[in-house]
Amino acid sequence: MQRCIDRGTFLKCGVTLFLASAAIMPLSQRSCKAVRNRSHPVWSVSAPVYEMNPYFHAQSTRLVDLVPHLDAIADLGVGILWIMPIYQRGGHSLYCVKNYAAVDRELGTLSELKNLVNRAHALGMKVVLDFVPLHTANNHPWITQHPGWYDRDANGNLVHRWPGVSQLAWFNPNARLRLELWAEMERIITYWVQNADVDGFRWDAGMDIPEGWFTRVRESLQRIKPVFFLGEGWQAHLHPENDMSYDWNLPERFKDIGVRGLSATSLDAHLNTENIRFGAVSPIPYCMRYTLNHDISNPNQGEFADYGGQAATLAFEVLSVTIGPRTKPMIYSGQEIGIRTALGNTNRVTTNPNYNTSHLRAFYRRLFRLYRDNPALRPEASFTKFDSVDNQRIYAFGRSDARGAGKVVVVANLSSTGRSVGVTVPSSFQGTYTDLEASTSVTLGSSYNPTLTAWGYRILSRQGKSSPTT
Repeated sequence: MQRCIDRGTFLKCGVTLFLASAAIMPLSQRSCKAVRNRSHPVWSVSAPVYEMNPYFHAQSTRLVDLVPHLDAIADLGVGILWIMPIYQRGGHSLYCVKNYAAVDRELGTLSELKNLVNRAHALGMKVVLDFVPLHTANNHPWITQHPGWYDRDANGNLVHRWPGVSQLAWFNPNARLRLELWAEMERIITYWVQNADVDGFRWDAGMDIPEGWFTRVRESLQRIKPVFFLGEGWQAHLHPENDMSYDWNLPERFKDIGVRGLSATSLDAHLNTENIRFGAVSPIPYCMRYTLNHDISNPNQGEFADYGGQAATLAFEVLSVTIGPRTKPMIYSGQEIGIRTALGNTNRVTTNPNYNTSHLRAFYRRLFRLYRDNPALRPEASFTKFDSVDNQRIYAFGRSDARGAGKVVVVANLSSTGRSVGVTVPSSFQGTYTDLEASTSVTLGSSYNPTLTAWGYRILSRQGKSSPTT
């Protein structure tokens, strides 16, 4: 029985393993390099992300019932709508796919999906489908039709990393079988772009998919339209083939500060590690920053208490949108109204009593619109850490657009005690700003000394060139 080799061995095989007949660069040489003429879709640069659970967002599981609620998502300032898997399932999980080329009957039809995509486009949002390339449902027809497409253990048995699914052999040493699988997956992906007009894909377990396949598929889809790829994982090898990967460990760093009492300087170490990981990658990779997603929500590990309370959580949300560089913020279905537990039939977003009244909607609208409108928060904009009288508890920094079109200053009290804050302001960030929360004018000289409540913060913004104070 043919066994499959692991990813590391595959990438060491050099010239013996090709992308396809037209692309013979060894995969190991394609990892984490600058790619000529590769750029992110223009529309993605200033676009915040919203992850939607299509089964539990609206009052029913039908796609047609989601469409009227797209306006509320767009109103937040969302630019990219990431929809969790919509394919025909072979089990309970959305990630247990039986037919990649069909909309799940519980959701509706291809025509209804197209109507949803069209409405999202009309509202200024692009649509990214969640795709599950690593494994299929255990009852997928391929298991009998194409048994050689699946990974096997030493005894020739199918590999099941998770219950209900069988792992595909993406790194199969049998070149014919490997390229058959690659070609079929490319055909399916192309189908959704051509027939539903989607704008890209989020790759479940993307860290375990060959970057050579990403390159091949991206180059193919680019002939149809600009596409956006989000690879699940934090590793540098996801780039540059993917536009964005996860800031995987940031939620735990926030919990370290909010619950475990660690120093705010742990964020500096986190960003330094990120700088080392992505320093050689071009174009600049996007890092998706968040406090909640479906993997955190489902086991109820993203509640306010998990971050130290609501005030602490909102301070961390501010950082998720503004800290950087490389930042692209994301929120999950219901987060904008305070739902942070697992969604389900009795915990739907649009039927929640707070759906039309939650003050958090305005909070996320301010943050996302700031991200969308101020060039200082673009992923490529600079990040400058400010010194303060207590760097253990105060986290202060500035973001600046290289063209001088915008600046943002953030000062956060990452502690449960109110305090008077003393921050040293570099000369390049001195000048007049607007306080995002208070809508008042603030002039920064060489120091900034606000009084902040426990977990309080200030967000100062300015757009257009402004002369520093003297």
